[in-house]
Amino acid sequence: MAPDDFTRLSASEDEKIGRYQAVQPGPDPLVGRVLKGAYCIEGKVGEGGMGVVYRATQITLGRTVAVKMIQQDRQMTADTVERFFREARLLTQVQHPNIVSVIDFGTEVGGLHFLVMEFLHGEPLDLFVKVRRRLSPETILEVMQPLCSAISAAHQKKVVHRDLKPSNIYLVHVTGSARPVVKVLDFGLGKTLTAPGSEGLTRQGLMMGTLCYSAPEQLGGADVDARADVYSLGAILYFLVAGRSPYLDEHKQGNLLLQLARPPEPIDPTHLGPERTRAVQVIIHRAMSPNLVDRYATPDALFADLAELLRPNETVSERHGSSLIEAPTQIRPIAQPTMTAPRVTRRGWMVAIGVAAATGIAGLGYGLRRVAFPANPGVTAPGVTGEEILVGMSAPFNGPTAELGRGMQLGIETCFAAVNEAGGVHGRRLRLVALDDSYEPDRTREKMGQLIDEYGVFAFLGNVGTPTAEVALPIAKKNDRIFFGAFTGASLLRKEPPDHLVFNYRASYAEETAATVGYLLTLPDITPASIAVFAQKDAFGDVVFAGIARALKKHKVRPESILRLDYDRNSADVTQALAKFDAHKAKLEAVVMVATYRPAAKFIRGVRGLRSKVICTNVSFVNSEALAEELTPLGPKYSAGIIVTQVVPHYDSDSTGVRTYRRLLMRYRPSALPGFVSLEGFIAASIFVEGLRRAGPELTTDSLVSALEEVRDLDLGIGEPIRFGPSKHQGSSKVWGSILDDKGTYRNLDLD
Repeated sequence: MAPDDFTRLSASEDEKIGRYQAVQPGPDPLVGRVLKGAYCIEGKVGEGGMGVVYRATQITLGRTVAVKMIQQDRQMTADTVERFFREARLLTQVQHPNIVSVIDFGTEVGGLHFLVMEFLHGEPLDLFVKVRRRLSPETILEVMQPLCSAISAAHQKKVVHRDLKPSNIYLVHVTGSARPVVKVLDFGLGKTLTAPGSEGLTRQGLMMGTLCYSAPEQLGGADVDARADVYSLGAILYFLVAGRSPYLDEHKQGNLLLQLARPPEPIDPTHLGPERTRAVQVIIHRAMSPNLVDRYATPDALFADLAELLRPNETVSERHGSSLIEAPTQIRPIAQPTMTAPRVTRRGWMVAIGVAAATGIAGLGYGLRRVAFPANPGVTAPGVTGEEILVGMSAPFNGPTAELGRGMQLGIETCFAAVNEAGGVHGRRLRLVALDDSYEPDRTREKMGQLIDEYGVFAFLGNVGTPTAEVALPIAKKNDRIFFGAFTGASLLRKEPPDHLVFNYRASYAEETAATVGYLLTLPDITPASIAVFAQKDAFGDVVFAGIARALKKHKVRPESILRLDYDRNSADVTQALAKFDAHKAKLEAVVMVATYRPAAKFIRGVRGLRSKVICTNVSFVNSEALAEELTPLGPKYSAGIIVTQVVPHYDSDSTGVRTYRRLLMRYRPSALPGFVSLEGFIAASIFVEGLRRAGPELTTDSLVSALEEVRDLDLGIGEPIRFGPSKHQGSSKVWGSILDDKGTYRNLDLD
């Protein structure tokens, strides 16, 4: 990346928010109003189109958020309101680190429609390019990578954006870093592909979108598919390379005719050089082809060709350290170092030939040398070079468990950033490749294969989930990769004797639930027979239910007599579970939950609506902060007294290790809040790094296994030493307790 490309991002809160121009503060009747009892409006920051944006504070978490509302002077038709809330529904459906997050939406008394989103500090891409003119190849890749990844994730959810353009791409300022986080905004024209036109807002013959950036079939009023967004990505790529729009005709009608008649304007070759410029234009012309058959089918296909062309032998991360663009890395490397003889893949040949078509014989020769003969200084194992150790992670970054994947990734990358700044491990920098499996085993199988076959990672760190671990573990073992620090307490990772390649940091679910049951039975009126279980209907729920059954069996409660209330994975439908609870005739005083935060919150709301004094607990997998955020606005009846077991200390504790975590989080990820999940990721990564150090410079899987098994009484400053051994591959068995108070804050709970 050119050193000056990302150095003038503004941190001002009164900069543009997407396409909304900043406005001067003034008297406004909405300032000071509290929406939904949770969001206090502080001031207007922008307006445009049909919306106005305010800065507000989310009271329970004390964080700044953006509140978008319909302009009060607009005619409030049903169609206007439907279009406004469609953006909220689509953003809820498509969750990705590089898509602006929706927090809440609704209607206040008096017809005040609002949408609460994360607050972004920075500038839109159009302003960014206008100030800097043309960007370096590395910077172009660092913008296009997360952008293509985000749109690909939307397409996987059957959502098409339909209005991608530079003003709807935001570069979020990260304090202390030259690199921004790329965010896609404004899904106001978005549509789902599952039932085209079902929203009633897309009409045949109605022109929608933006000239020069929207696909010609869309501008012509036809129904579109995901390739419309690919066209827009090609136009944005043109803008990044040329510093201007793809078509120069000032008359709008003329632009539409040009888009239908011919390719974009030729790009001046002085910036990238004539050969590379011609090759980039081949990619752009394919992406922007008026003929759908000739267009790239997916954003990933477009970016794969772009990365092959613009990226040198080493990756961006090798030259600049781990990127602060917080997104699951979706890049296919040009040539991943391996222990076997290098070979030219079919894709490598095709890309080389494609480049040759645009650049001549010299380009072909360069492409073949680059693919067939990579330099591998200091290679000791797959994923290990003289400069880098590549670590893989398959976790959810979309769907109801996305915050768990993001939290683990945040903690791991915070640790890695500190290690890299200090010189790495034996001179090698650490890089995490995190791919999205959406907490679905079938996708986990695909992503694990991709991490091994395409990226050639050295080991796995921080995978999330039990049903996904059932699929991931055999793949890791078959390919001789260490499976370290997974975010699950499942017994399948805790065999006796332990699997040679499996190491855990955290306590098991059996230990968590044993601590929970032991604590509940110390309370008045709680008997072993009065405890029910609310569990996910899969391997995760089965594992934890088995642990609860073992704990209650000691009190003469048979497993078959325990009331189990189920719900489906990646679902928040708890209707049947609540009906079964309500119909149960025996007295129930407590429910041990084995659930993610959304179904857990819905179940708690229903149960406490039926019996307000029922004690509800959950295991650490729930994502404690998200659960609190769901429950606190409902009031103390639903939130106060909720118990969650933890496998790390409280993230606000004064222990030296936790203070170090908070300090480094503030340094490397200043916009992120501390939390239990990211703290676990940080601790797991810290132990992993200690193993790498002890394994020495000649790093192999076997040397790391031996080094970890020699870890004894490792003091990370968390109040519990880490101990491994040849017959002990779980570092900690400590279970901490936390309880939600009536203000939505977790307090320490002594389970002993």
